Amino acid sequence: MFSALRKGSTVYVLDRTNDPEVKVAYVDTVSMPRPMYPTYNPAASLGTNMQTVVDLTLRIDDEKKEFCVPSTLSLHTYGDYTLSETKEGMISEVDSLLKEAEDDIASIDKKKASVPIYKKILGELNPVYAKEQERDSRIDSLT
Repeated sequence: MFSALRKGSTVYVLDRTNDPEVKVAYVDTVSMPRPMYPTYNPAASLGTNMQTVVDLTLRIDDEKKEFCVPSTLSLHTYGDYTLSETKEGMISEVDSLLKEAEDDIASIDKKKASVPIYKKILGELNPVYAKEQERDSRIDSLT
């Protein structure tokens, strides 16, 4: 859990601002857990669990970056950054992202094949669209 981190602890950071890369960061400061929503909640006084967060300052290379993460998690995506308390958690996250990218690539051909089908259906449903498509194809054949 991020709340168990201390100064000097290692955190793995997947930076996706440009080309994705994993960096090893070190905790500079970590706050005590605090309520995510600091407004009064009558249910909180009845013993229900209130979600808490911690503020982390990480040293990544020679730069300090601040993050606000749920205190009970050990992996969290915050904007273009994914933070993991363990190397195994980061391996799992990168593996998941790889599979997602491979699935996206595999679906491109199916999506390309569906475009003319959708255009045909749209032409059947909308006569104005059909006329515009016919006009565009005549203009393309002239050039």
